[in-house]
Amino acid sequence: MKTKYLLMASILGVAFFGSGFEITKQAKETTKTDYVKVLKGKYVLTGANYAGYKFIDAKTISWTNEMFPMDPDTLSLKWIDENTFMTKSRKRTNKNCAPAVSILKVISYSNGKLVLKDYWTGWNDRKDELNTFHQSKD
Repeated sequence: MKTKYLLMASILGVAFFGSGFEITKQAKETTKTDYVKVLKGKYVLTGANYAGYKFIDAKTISWTNEMFPMDPDTLSLKWIDENTFMTKSRKRTNKNCAPAVSILKVISYSNGKLVLKDYWTGWNDRKDELNTFHQSKD
């Protein structure tokens, strides 16, 4: 008899406790930055004089090579989410080959310092790279 009573009291206690207290998940509050709107202008690769990206508009970006700064490559820009984008070469160099594609993710952006993770999309095995850029005054 005592066992039945204790079992019933336990079940009722759990039922009342469970129905009286709402379980809430504590979510980490993060504010997402929409880099589509934030990234504008030229960002020069750390240690370089010219090499870097220039965000022209929401669909266009250019890459300037250190060795040929007067001939930047214009690339199509497509944002995958708020902080990940892909670039695609607009210049068709070989009709039998697909265009060069890069996938990059904004790791951080603060005070003109931009850190991008460049995911390797080419042949062979190569590690993804983190590259740091600084916003150009030009």
